[in-house]
Amino acid sequence: MGDNDNLQDQFPRHMSPSDSIAWRIEADPVLRSTIVLVMRLASAPDHDVMRDKLERASISFPRMRQRVVTQPLDLSTPIWAYDPYFDLDFHFRTFSGAGDGSFRALLDIASTIGMQAFDWARPLWQATIVDGLEGDTSAFIMKIHHSLTDGIGGVLLMSQLFDFEQNPSRPSDAPPKAPAGETFTPTELLVDTANYEAGIRRGQLRSLATTMATVARNPLSSISTAKNDLESLAHILKPVKEPLSPVMRERSPRYHFEMFTVPLSDLKDVSHRVKGKLNDAFMAGVTGALRKYHDKFGEDQVTHLRVNMPISLRPPGDTSAGGNKWVPSRFTVPIKSTNIGEHMRELHNIVAHERGEPALNFTENIADLMNQLPTQVVTDAFGGMLKALDFVATNIPGVPIPVYAGGAEITAMIPFAPPAGASVNFALLSYQDDATIGINTDPAAVSDPELLLDCSKEAFAEVLAFGKD
Repeated sequence: MGDNDNLQDQFPRHMSPSDSIAWRIEADPVLRSTIVLVMRLASAPDHDVMRDKLERASISFPRMRQRVVTQPLDLSTPIWAYDPYFDLDFHFRTFSGAGDGSFRALLDIASTIGMQAFDWARPLWQATIVDGLEGDTSAFIMKIHHSLTDGIGGVLLMSQLFDFEQNPSRPSDAPPKAPAGETFTPTELLVDTANYEAGIRRGQLRSLATTMATVARNPLSSISTAKNDLESLAHILKPVKEPLSPVMRERSPRYHFEMFTVPLSDLKDVSHRVKGKLNDAFMAGVTGALRKYHDKFGEDQVTHLRVNMPISLRPPGDTSAGGNKWVPSRFTVPIKSTNIGEHMRELHNIVAHERGEPALNFTENIADLMNQLPTQVVTDAFGGMLKALDFVATNIPGVPIPVYAGGAEITAMIPFAPPAGASVNFALLSYQDDATIGINTDPAAVSDPELLLDCSKEAFAEVLAFGKD
């Protein structure tokens, strides 16, 4: 299908089953999967340079020129097709002045951009330059749909848009020729569906044959493995009906952005003190913030909350920018502890256990089965579970050195990941010596986001203080 097969080989034509599920459940706006990255700039960037960067990136990264095309009767997962009417100026926008030019005004603009639904007839991204901010500074806001890429892939994509020196030599040639647009008749889509589904079923039959051969060679071990797999499946598919939080219960499609920064080296030092990972200190800070927030509302008896934590399946050295290579994992974590070190160790063990769940390897198979169901059934099933989660927590390794956007130094990178049905998403992104935590709250659930920000700062200060005792 189409004349772009050489480039298409690097990016699957069809959405993966799990991406297709995430796409379909956006029939409920509360479950949208929109990522917003806010970059503060020391000065105004060169708009022409950034436009040229985006043009070139859109050619080397196909998803930036592709729209989603659904199959007739939803007989298979949607496909990615080059937009025959691609217009860079629709996706790249600039304006000057954001309210009073303050950082608060910038965050409010970014959250408004994040809440705006994508036009499904076009590629799913938007870039905005905001000039005229306080101190003659600017900002670059990148908004992408999660189906384009995951957090790590997003950082890799950003490397095509930014420079590692302030005034690098610019390409003297015109951008490469853009791929041709694609349109399909219903018959062509049906043929594609039949071929794709036939390939999927052949792969499943091969996998079944391999499994049967393994069982025949070692039946006792296979029975034990099957038992563990079934127990793991029951664990990750266990239905939940409502949040554990008595405070953060309502849900809406609204966003409110807050952020703060802590020294990256200090956060690493704390985790090393308990022979853990940076994520352990991050989770200790997040759960401590939620404990303090609940205490402020007189709910000091809350001891556990449910988290949705993306678990990366990227193998070491994977530098591909396209596609999602993670699976969602939902589980209960303690938010109360008398000792920060013990709390970090407990969180480490819980997360390690969840990362090792055998059923995570079956996520695509489960999603494939779910994709056979009507969209409303899928939305109701997943929506109910996702809205019963209390919070999302994710951390993404960023860039350790300064980078520039159109000649302007990027002074901060602030991630805002979607709550996707939960009350709040805490996202950590490292940049140079900073660990920046973007807090994306649903105002229907978190009635006082400024209080949650204060609680977060206090909790992380306590975690960092533990590393210096």
